Amino acid sequence: MNLSDTSASTGAVAQVALEWAQALQAHGIEALMIPGNHDYSGPGRADALHVFDACENVTVARGVGFGGPVGVRVLCVPWLYTDKSFDEVVLDAASVPCDLLLAHVQVRGALQNRRHAMEFGQPMKPYEPRPGDWSTTREFLASLPVRHFALGDFHMRQDLTDGRGGYVGALRQLDFGEEGNPAGFEIWDSESNLTEWIELDECPQHRTIIARPGESVALLDDCIKYRVRYDGAPDPLEARELEAQGVQVEAIVERRERVKRCNVPSGMVGDLPATLRFWAEQQTDEVDVDRALAALRLLDSDDLVPAEAMDEQAQTMAE
Repeated sequence: MNLSDTSASTGAVAQVALEWAQALQAHGIEALMIPGNHDYSGPGRADALHVFDACENVTVARGVGFGGPVGVRVLCVPWLYTDKSFDEVVLDAASVPCDLLLAHVQVRGALQNRRHAMEFGQPMKPYEPRPGDWSTTREFLASLPVRHFALGDFHMRQDLTDGRGGYVGALRQLDFGEEGNPAGFEIWDSESNLTEWIELDECPQHRTIIARPGESVALLDDCIKYRVRYDGAPDPLEARELEAQGVQVEAIVERRERVKRCNVPSGMVGDLPATLRFWAEQQTDEVDVDRALAALRLLDSDDLVPAEAMDEQAQTMAE
């Protein structure tokens, strides 16, 4: 099942989700879920997965603990807002080996998706945690007595544990930031420890076309959401025709830097007021010279406290 309209109402999304749960129940399949960071709307509020609470075959693990079908030990670690780190929480629970770690977490050095990358062929930047992030490292995951990992948060499918799993990606591409990401799900056999990927090729995909103004643009597949980026300003009529077909039209504006060569008078290096005054005089674009001059007057003022005196004051306060 798939909602092709990402702006569908909450009720429509919930209806499709419940139909999916009922289809699983009809085949005797149980589901185990954990909430992620986007499933919370605020402290004390029900998460987005509460719609499944009435489904007998669906278990939502909102705390750290073990679950799963008979014979399979699954450690569930949802996205948590806690004073403890992810590593501390997992170490408290993973004192014994388990079959699967199901977690929603950010892993240092992992690739997020193309939304977080520099465009035009630049490499994607690996994730680096910030203070307070619910995050961990590859090394910590590799040290755990876990047979397989299934992680959520970053939408780029990738193995992080030398063949034991990692991010499973997303069921569908949500926007152009996920262009090129495979869409689907993983089947892991707990007996054979083998993995199979089921690709959902019929889900809407995103594709970017780079074109020059006046160049004919061919839209070959109705199931693809296109973005046309013109290398320059497109013809307004052509852009409107594409937008009428649901195409996102953008223009790549070339960034130009104007450089003016000039000879710096001798003796200026090290004289900050003279350097600022010289800089203001050399600008080709309009500059607020009054503000620059005011700054120069401030720098020339005898009321300023020398840097050495400020250091002495700071040292005195520290003592």
